[in-house]
Amino acid sequence: MGTFDEDMPSAELARSNEMRAELLKVRTAFPGIVESFDPDARTVTVRPAIDAVLADGSAAELPLLVDVPVSFPMGGPFVIEWPLKRGDEGQVIINDRCIDGWFVSGRNGPPMDLRLHDLSDATFFPGICSLPNVPGGFDMEALVIRQIDGLAKFRMDSGGNIEVDGALLTVKCPAIFEKLLTYQAGMAGQGGGAGTTIRGDMDHSGGTIRSNGVSVDGHTHIDSMGGETQEPRG
Repeated sequence: MGTFDEDMPSAELARSNEMRAELLKVRTAFPGIVESFDPDARTVTVRPAIDAVLADGSAAELPLLVDVPVSFPMGGPFVIEWPLKRGDEGQVIINDRCIDGWFVSGRNGPPMDLRLHDLSDATFFPGICSLPNVPGGFDMEALVIRQIDGLAKFRMDSGGNIEVDGALLTVKCPAIFEKLLTYQAGMAGQGGGAGTTIRGDMDHSGGTIRSNGVSVDGHTHIDSMGGETQEPRG
């Protein structure tokens, strides 16, 4: 008796090849590379990073995907967003139905086209990356938001310690410090139209306090007899 070979011509092999040919047409998800970013529409033009495999086993580049919605973390009144640049990597998700109607109107409804798993119904999730582009310096002890190349960093560890670093921190709203404020590199500022008011006791040591160029802790006054008063004492 001969040995059965799954590659021998048969009805099973024909059905298998037919199913495989159909599955090769189905798009679900693959990595992609940003070509351009539209910050107003929050869309990208993205290049698929995985070529298509044709029925004969050869490969062919997929076309550029245009007007692809980008998924930034968003919910309620909040959003986390950042500019994307050419070369950024991410995950392309192919929706199983046409998303044109939803994307234009923001409402639910039947699909405007009966296409299935079509490249034109892609969405893009930035962040997933290939090994050559993995950022270094991963912090195993904290939640970190940082520049890949740069000083700017927000770090919060499990102990509740928060660290902010960068070239410059600008606060454009009133700030209230409910605990002790400690600074190490001096302090400079302007009182603005309302001036500066400090209430409560203040202890000072190891230096000189000056007001309009006059030392507070070492100055003297001219008394009513024309002589100088003694320096201030504690």
